[in-house]
Amino acid sequence: MTKTVIVREQFYIKHSWSDCHIESVQFLKNAHVHKMFITVEVAVEHGNRAVEFFVLRSNIIDAFTLSGSVDIVQHHIYQIGGKSMEMIAQMLFNDLQSLGYKVVSVECSEDGFFSGKVYQQ
Repeated sequence: MTKTVIVREQFYIKHSWSDCHIESVQFLKNAHVHKMFITVEVAVEHGNRAVEFFVLRSNIIDAFTLSGSVDIVQHHIYQIGGKSMEMIAQMLFNDLQSLGYKVVSVECSEDGFFSGKVYQQ
């Protein structure tokens, strides 16, 4: 049997895709805002708080906001430049793994509709 815990967090982000070459979505070259939803799943050894939710959540927030590749623009909107959801998911995956978590997956979603996901195989 495999046990995991899942923690979710959300941030407002501002980004763009300056290299967009798809004619029908050229508007993505302009900076735009999304509500980004982050879902992190980590494996645990036992079912009695092997990973405390509040601590993991705090580590997710720190990994995102203190990464050095994210800036606060204004009104708690984080500027992520040209990064995609997959890039942010990979960054969080790596950062949380380096803290000792057995990360199963990290998913980052634009407004709950479009997601990038990385996972351990």
